[in-house]
Amino acid sequence: MYAIVQLKIATKVGKVIVNKTILVVEDDLNTNEVISIFLREKGYTVESFDNGEKAYEFISMNKAIDLIIVDIMLPGMDGIELLTKVRSFSQVPIIVLTAMVDEQTQLVSFSKLADDFVEKPFSPLLLVKRVEAVLRRSNPIKQTKTIIGDYTIELDNLKVLHEGKEAHLTVKEAEILHYLIENRGNIVTRKKLIESVWEYDYDVNDRSLDTHIKNLRKKIGQQNIITCKGLGYKLGQ
Repeated sequence: MYAIVQLKIATKVGKVIVNKTILVVEDDLNTNEVISIFLREKGYTVESFDNGEKAYEFISMNKAIDLIIVDIMLPGMDGIELLTKVRSFSQVPIIVLTAMVDEQTQLVSFSKLADDFVEKPFSPLLLVKRVEAVLRRSNPIKQTKTIIGDYTIELDNLKVLHEGKEAHLTVKEAEILHYLIENRGNIVTRKKLIESVWEYDYDVNDRSLDTHIKNLRKKIGQQNIITCKGLGYKLGQ
């Protein structure tokens, strides 16, 4: 059994209608049902995959998916393996669900380029808010190129170019960079960065922000995101 969550959103880009498609991969029937109810209340049409193999088969044949929600603990192909396989050919935003709340699980999820991490048990309302926020950011920034040191940042393409090499940004990494670029020359507090990037009020784990910053530094150079001790971060010139 598989499921697609589809919502048609009219955008103000000419007369184009954008179809947003979300894939839900969760083997717990109760959790699936709860997610489905709350998404339907927001106007989505909901069905779901209950294992990683069927989900991957569907994803590999459908390139128009806009977001994936995946549980880590799945029978057969688990969520991390599915995430790894999908990332080999797609930058589609992915929200990871898990009851494994240890730091290592979060670090592995983000290292495999997950865009968000939701701990179980979770608020269905909060999950819907995260879905909405990630979808808003899935085509996030209408901007050409930004130069930071000897790195070229293409936020609209989620790319970093440096010495002939290319690195890919997650949607959340692009949002963090966008906010730092908008405030270039100024110190951005951790609190303000979290509020601006996550867009709604919830208790973001400081380690999650630290992990995103760490991954960004690997992609745009350690020296280009400056830590201002006790204050926050500042973008290099």
